[in-house]
Amino acid sequence: NAVQSGDLITLGYTTWVDGKLLDSTNKTLNPVSKVPIQVIAGKCQLIRGFDQGLIGLKRFENANLTIPPALAYGEYSQDKIKAVRTTEFATVFTVSAVVVGNKIQNESSGEFGTIIAVNATHTTIDFNPPLAGKTLVIDVRILAIAKPQQAS
Repeated sequence: NAVQSGDLITLGYTTWVDGKLLDSTNKTLNPVSKVPIQVIAGKCQLIRGFDQGLIGLKRFENANLTIPPALAYGEYSQDKIKAVRTTEFATVFTVSAVVVGNKIQNESSGEFGTIIAVNATHTTIDFNPPLAGKTLVIDVRILAIAKPQQAS
């Protein structure tokens, strides 16, 4: 039986970005590996391209999924780079220190960003997801497929 939307599947995976290991359930590649994960196929529990790539795979099948930015974390957008007056920064964002590289959160929107520049008047923040604009390569192995429980 092949994976269909709504199936509970158990899988192992390894994700590569720009040829570098990002994450894996394989303990050989990642000593602090997570155990294989369980997801419901087609229910947006994974990035869209990963979720779509699982449909049709069979138990114990291996697949290599190449996921473009549009089906992963989106394209990188210059519109998501914002400059804020440094004097107003603390009233809008939660951050331990205004230092390049620090992660911040907008108190009102809940949006996360990374400080990319600081000067005497402004702090510049990149609100793009860290993997925006990146193509992901995911090696996946389907370990189990369970059909949804029938309502009684």
